[in-house]
Amino acid sequence: MPFGCISGFLKLARGRRNAGRILATLDHQGHARTALTNHFNKRNEAFCAVSVTFRNPAGAPWDIQFHTAETFELKERYHDVYKRAQDIHLHGASLELRREVTREAWLAFLAISIPPGCDEIDDWQEHSYAHGAGRWFHVSVASTASALRGFLRYAASGEFARTA
Repeated sequence: MPFGCISGFLKLARGRRNAGRILATLDHQGHARTALTNHFNKRNEAFCAVSVTFRNPAGAPWDIQFHTAETFELKERYHDVYKRAQDIHLHGASLELRREVTREAWLAFLAISIPPGCDEIDDWQEHSYAHGAGRWFHVSVASTASALRGFLRYAASGEFARTA
């Protein structure tokens, strides 16, 4: 199965309890969390979300993108720009060209305030070594999960603020 993307939108999750239940169900079904990327902390990127990458029981990677109402609306508006930027990146386009293509989206996402507590969500990635030598994480998964729950609670509350 090729790398796929399943977007988990907070409009459906409705807060920490349901998001926690979703993640617990995925864990129980054998989907291993392998990475978390907080794009809100990467203000030089054209798109914002918190992405959690999993490996399904068969070993295929997939991810959930957690959005606020604002970032989801912008994601939908700039979807074609995102796909174009991915395509030109895969074909070796320069950083300058990719930034030119995504400039309008970047400015729109830059105008959104970082949700409270979101700056505390650190990126982490599972590292597996050949021959089963073990795994380690960049940061504590427990503290990252706690910060992610705070972000989910905020995003589900509908209390979004725009910067001027």
